[in-house]
Amino acid sequence: MFYQELKKNSYYIYSDELELMLAAINILEGEKGHGLCMQVYTRKKLDALKKKYAFLTEVFQAAGCPYGMLEALTDYPLADFSLDTYCAHLLHMDTAGFLSGYFNIFNEKLVREALEKEECFEKLYREYSKLLGSYLGCKMLFRESPKIICDFFAFVKELAADGFYRENERVKEVLEREAGKTGEELKHLEPLEYSQKMMGKIFHNRGPYQEFYFSPSLFLTPRMIRFFGKNQVLFYSIREPQQNQEKILKQLKAVGDDTRFKIIALLNEKEPLRGLDIAKELSMAPSTISHHMEQLKSCGLLNEEQDKSSKYYSINRNSAKELLEAMEKLLYKLN
Repeated sequence: MFYQELKKNSYYIYSDELELMLAAINILEGEKGHGLCMQVYTRKKLDALKKKYAFLTEVFQAAGCPYGMLEALTDYPLADFSLDTYCAHLLHMDTAGFLSGYFNIFNEKLVREALEKEECFEKLYREYSKLLGSYLGCKMLFRESPKIICDFFAFVKELAADGFYRENERVKEVLEREAGKTGEELKHLEPLEYSQKMMGKIFHNRGPYQEFYFSPSLFLTPRMIRFFGKNQVLFYSIREPQQNQEKILKQLKAVGDDTRFKIIALLNEKEPLRGLDIAKELSMAPSTISHHMEQLKSCGLLNEEQDKSSKYYSINRNSAKELLEAMEKLLYKLN
């Protein structure tokens, strides 16, 4: 465990056991984003694990939101993190509270009713269907959450192999440097502002938070992910970003549309905004705007942040910067 106080209420943290959880999530969501797990464990080992934990694998892939397992970190003593104590923490949580956090459903009363009555679960699924995976997958997670929690941590522990620890030496080699860089930034910026700078977005949910945690990762699927509640926990990848031609073409096609260009221009001035706000500003039907927002989000140019039943959108500044750098490099070569 690497744990360093950077300034009052801000900490830099790295734990092999947290990293094992991130590796497990990457495997259970289909090894998206990178092939590191395949390199460390081999296809034969991964397939055997998925078969051994078939119930867990199928529920996660059907229900979606596997990063929901990390939501409770925002109210957990990270300085003392261990897989066993965190598993016990989740198991001792009120079931409705755990599921509300897991799926980012802010109506805990409705979640509690859904646990008790079938018709209430159907009502919840209709209301939050855009946040949830398949009906049966979500229902199984509701009904069997203690088993799924236990199976998940058993799966995580299966990954504690020599190959994992050898790969993770790469992280430990840069911990002091990364912590120092973060500490320098926090001399000039408040932790929330620095978090926005790291993620390249303007947050809608801004706290206040009691403490801020920054944690590097090799196995994290997205470039960055942020959890917030009592505290804010931000994981970020230290893998080199890889820009591919297919993604560049998809982004250029997205911004080449007149309506999507106007959406980007509007968000550049007024982000974050809800889809309904954008539709009103551009005098267009919400259904039309929703289609265009999905196109911009799928190519990585937009961030989406959930707040109760609303979604707030902002420009993904990091992705936009990578696109501009790729185009500059391409045009420079052509010149």
